[in-house]
Amino acid sequence: MRIRVETAREFIYVNYYYNHGGSQRIFEFKPFQSLDIKIQKPFFNERLSVDIGAKDIFRKLKYEENAQFNNIRFYQIENYSSWNFFIDIIYRFNQQKVQYRSKSAAQDEINRL
Repeated sequence: MRIRVETAREFIYVNYYYNHGGSQRIFEFKPFQSLDIKIQKPFFNERLSVDIGAKDIFRKLKYEENAQFNNIRFYQIENYSSWNFFIDIIYRFNQQKVQYRSKSAAQDEINRL
């Protein structure tokens, strides 16, 4: 699930991922989830952009699986440790507005005939 809230000049992004777990053949998987948040603020006519955010805020992106076959038991944990905070600062040099010149190749062909 992704949510984007937009005010006059700020953007707030919320991304939530949930996997309910389950089973596949002899393997059983436990549920896991992740919550990411980012706030973006433009400055100077959108030439400068500052993003502040966090990924996997609650540290729940841990993948666990187990299986049992006869007397053999398999158990695995993958802790992605993707929890982090970040700040992105982007400055756009020489921003030019590009205008579309509505010239069509089809019109050139019609005129040629």
